[in-house]
Amino acid sequence: MTRRTWVSAVVFALIALLLGASWYVGYANRTHPAIWAMVGGDSARRYQSPDPIPAQPKVLWTVTLEETGTTQPVVWKDGTIFVGNGTKVIAVDREGKRLWAWNSQSQIQSLALGRHGTLYVQADNVLYALSLTGEKQWQYDTQVGRPRQLLVGQGGTIYVTGNEYIYAMTDDGKLKWRFRGGRINSDPIESEKGNLFFTIEDKLYQIDRNGDELWNAEVSTAQSQIILPGPEGTTYVRGSEIVVVNKDGLPVYKVPTNEVTSMAGVTRLTPASALPEKLGQMITRRSTPTLGTMLGGNMAAGKDFTQDGVSRLNHLGQRDWAFTRTVGAGYTNVILDRQGSALTQMQAAGTPLAVLYKLDSTGQQVWRFEDAFSLGSAAPAGNGRIVFVGRVPDRTGAVLVCLGDR
Repeated sequence: MTRRTWVSAVVFALIALLLGASWYVGYANRTHPAIWAMVGGDSARRYQSPDPIPAQPKVLWTVTLEETGTTQPVVWKDGTIFVGNGTKVIAVDREGKRLWAWNSQSQIQSLALGRHGTLYVQADNVLYALSLTGEKQWQYDTQVGRPRQLLVGQGGTIYVTGNEYIYAMTDDGKLKWRFRGGRINSDPIESEKGNLFFTIEDKLYQIDRNGDELWNAEVSTAQSQIILPGPEGTTYVRGSEIVVVNKDGLPVYKVPTNEVTSMAGVTRLTPASALPEKLGQMITRRSTPTLGTMLGGNMAAGKDFTQDGVSRLNHLGQRDWAFTRTVGAGYTNVILDRQGSALTQMQAAGTPLAVLYKLDSTGQQVWRFEDAFSLGSAAPAGNGRIVFVGRVPDRTGAVLVCLGDR
């Protein structure tokens, strides 16, 4: 081998190493080891389960919780479940055994899991970091006022949002930066590039991972409190209608709806050559007169109603199919699995009890499950299991319920 060939080989190897390292870091940042790391599952809040929804559900176990107020559960990769209950964080293993409880002395609003096994707890204005065995590692007083849901970014940054502020924290409890704007009225989401999206009044903002504003767009939609990343760099903003904003911050399309109340994850594309951007199909949780949440190509929502259900909408907001039932008042988010099945909770008519439905990708009912529990927040728990929090009528406190296959 000549010297020139040898030098070229070394340079080529170094370039390959650098590119490989860059790919690995990017891949590692986009993949989180937790089963359900935060509200919405991931930093884009898509409500997509990594596991199938149970084929034939039964109650595997229940755990009684002392307080009524609860957070959505988060679930580590080994199936350990963490839930905020009043002022306490409670850890439960995958078989329903209590492991430990930690008391914050103030009401817990949100939980999130870091990539390396740290549990972050937002209790009023204070952010706590706990080990997975319940030891406090550090705390930071953010003074955000009314905190929204925690978000742990792809690179491990913890974002605390409330009132006019977003705090970006390192995983060892140091402040990286602080963004201040008007009153923030949405839980932030993160794009694949690591940028944050959130709304302030009637505007959608994008800031980069250093806290610098990239653009803001007037979406002029009432109550624009829910946002999600769409295909090809688009962002969906929920209000009295769904406004689609392109990657440059320009509103390009509106989907007419009636009182959209929540959204989560647009993934499937509809050919739309006549439109400025390709748009995603949506499945909506629909009631009279409400529509709801987008997730994984789907939408779900609700409020006080007599007729509730799930519908799939095309990019023009027209229904392809609908699954409706007469129910009581209340709703929870829809969860989708990779097979396109949807898990939705509705409230039994005339009672506070929850009815669970599994729907296939065409909107057909796969099963219906009802037990003595009220509605509550649900999360996948691994191995085809689902955990949710709710209440048992005529009892104080709450209950953590695990469903799995028979």
